[in-house]
Amino acid sequence: LPNFKDYQSKVVVASSINKYQHFTKPASRYTESSLIKELESLGIGRPSTYATIISTLKDHDYVKVEGDETGTLTSDEVKVTYFYRKKRGTVITKHFDRSTGEQFDNDIVREYKLDEWYETHSITRENYELVATPDNYVGYVTSTEPIVVKYYYDKLKGVVVTRYLDEITKEELLPTTRIGYDYGQDYTTIRRDIDNYRRTRIDGIENGKVGENEIVVTYCYQRLEGTLKVEHLESGTNRN
Repeated sequence: LPNFKDYQSKVVVASSINKYQHFTKPASRYTESSLIKELESLGIGRPSTYATIISTLKDHDYVKVEGDETGTLTSDEVKVTYFYRKKRGTVITKHFDRSTGEQFDNDIVREYKLDEWYETHSITRENYELVATPDNYVGYVTSTEPIVVKYYYDKLKGVVVTRYLDEITKEELLPTTRIGYDYGQDYTTIRRDIDNYRRTRIDGIENGKVGENEIVVTYCYQRLEGTLKVEHLESGTNRN
């Protein structure tokens, strides 16, 4: 700045200039005790209701405010409205193959208000059956911690029964076998040769795919008929 002592002027010149920066700080958050004091000072509630008021506030999240939170009071009414939403929890439903741990589909995620009743459901999947319904498949959402509900399923099994029978007497010539297969799986039965018997027919389908119903394959046999030959020989010479 120029030296103003040589000028006839009414300009006031500062002898020094200090520069500083200031940031406003938001009001500190209420604690339970400070909130109760504020309620008392505003005449809201009474000691017997303070616990309920605080519990209700804890169960809600702030959403927005309408009106000016701060300002200068005038003769006009000033209205400030705070909006809250009840806190929410999530329920995550999962479905698994019990033997492999493979998860079917994606997680099913649903959001509920606190203290709201929830209910989950099993799914229908081809060739699978539900093992058991989980204990927490229904209930109330009591916190914001996720509730995980896991359903487990077993692959359905089909049975192939193979029998080997004498066609006439129905006698079991070889032990009956019972083999379990997954639904839709290919199966093969075994033809077996049995001494002194010939195979006559096969009841059932030897090879195929396992379905819902039990598959029975019966191999039927007939005893071989022999020819009796009688000879009369001279002792010592083996001649007739």
